[in-house]
Amino acid sequence: MKKKNSNKGITLIALVITIIVLLILAGVSIAMLTGQNGILTQASNARLETEYSNITDSMSLAVTEYNTLKQTDETVAETSFIDWLKGKGYINNSNEIQVANLLGQTMSTGNGTGTSDVYKIEEVTETAKIASTIKVGAIEAEIEKEYKIVYYDKEGNPTELKTFTLSTTEELEETDPKLFIVEDGVISLKDFDAYYYGNKEWTIENVVIPSEVDGQKVTEIPKDLFCAYQNYYEDFLKFDKIKSIVIPEGVTTIQDGHIGGAGTYGAFRNLQNLESVTLPSTLETIGGNTFMDCKKLKNIELPDSLEYIGTYAFCSTNIEKINIPKSVKEISYDAFDRCEQLNEIKVEEGNPTYDSRNNCNALIETATNKLLKGTNNTIIPDGIEVIGDSAFSSCNNLQTITIPESVTTISYQAFNGCTGIKEIFIPSTVTLMEYNVFGGWTSEQKIHVPFASTDSPPEGWNNIWDSECNARIIHTDEE
Repeated sequence: MKKKNSNKGITLIALVITIIVLLILAGVSIAMLTGQNGILTQASNARLETEYSNITDSMSLAVTEYNTLKQTDETVAETSFIDWLKGKGYINNSNEIQVANLLGQTMSTGNGTGTSDVYKIEEVTETAKIASTIKVGAIEAEIEKEYKIVYYDKEGNPTELKTFTLSTTEELEETDPKLFIVEDGVISLKDFDAYYYGNKEWTIENVVIPSEVDGQKVTEIPKDLFCAYQNYYEDFLKFDKIKSIVIPEGVTTIQDGHIGGAGTYGAFRNLQNLESVTLPSTLETIGGNTFMDCKKLKNIELPDSLEYIGTYAFCSTNIEKINIPKSVKEISYDAFDRCEQLNEIKVEEGNPTYDSRNNCNALIETATNKLLKGTNNTIIPDGIEVIGDSAFSSCNNLQTITIPESVTTISYQAFNGCTGIKEIFIPSTVTLMEYNVFGGWTSEQKIHVPFASTDSPPEGWNNIWDSECNARIIHTDEE
């Protein structure tokens, strides 16, 4: 029996010591070897980055594989991404990545469990980004879910490596009809007083309003179904968990919440986390204040059945574009007021009342040639005679605008808060200028007016047309 050579370990240690001594003799210090920016530390960090990349690249391939199989394999299409990963053995029941299964080999990291030396797949929580958003559909909807890969080192310190988004189609169940009552087709919360005057809070994020309750069909949404107007009920945030709302087929009316005074309503007013709304193909009326102050609402598709949009219906939302169907007969004033992110307005061909001629990105009342609502990208077309009340109010990203000589009237607050415009020229054809047209303009902005500094404004110009305006007024003799 041969005797084990115990000198091999000693020889290896001696070799390492010899290399270190030689490096020191060559002018390389211990700190340069092992310090925070030392050679050995940098080598260790490079190895760690390589292992991170191995995990993220392999998981990206897994995402691609899953998305591909969903198109052809019905079983995979009905399986969530997390469950599919578990079925493949890529993660365990605690969503910990099984490195050997995912990569086909082990690494120096990812050999632990719990929150020590482990890679995990985590669904992004609502405190970071919205984890799921209904995008389209009524009961069957496309859901976007965001996940992240996190590495927990041996001390339990997390490092977020990558985030990725997956879309899946899920069937949404109607929100429990027992939570509602219906009277003459109008649906209301069964425990209305408990929500509005008591301590009860709504906890359902994705609301699918039932199409009938106790055999009674729902045809109308009341002005206060999920109204969360803070000034009406101080600090009223009991519906803040709502992220999406689906209104069922058969509903024709969302009641008008704009009733004047401080106590105004709005069916979904001030829902601070509302991101998605699905409207039915039967809807004819969107009442005043319906979505007012829903700051996270960026997109909405108006149905071809729609006939009326009420005052402030979308006021102070972050709607980016709006398509007006040809069915719409009336849009009340300021329906899209204070929509700072509004970049596009299109009116469907064939609408008898409104148009957006020449792709001007504006809402125009055809019969009067009155521009009712502009956007951050509007070009005022020739032929426009009136720029309406608050037409460009709060279009903060509007950089330039040219007023054509066809314009004769500029109405109240028409360019209020348009702080992105450097200068504007008022043509001599403007004979009527209402008050506070340029409210909020700063001293860095310029307004060129069509009269000399020694002359009075045209007779039809209001005496305080430039109230609350600090812009430099440039007269014809000052050009």
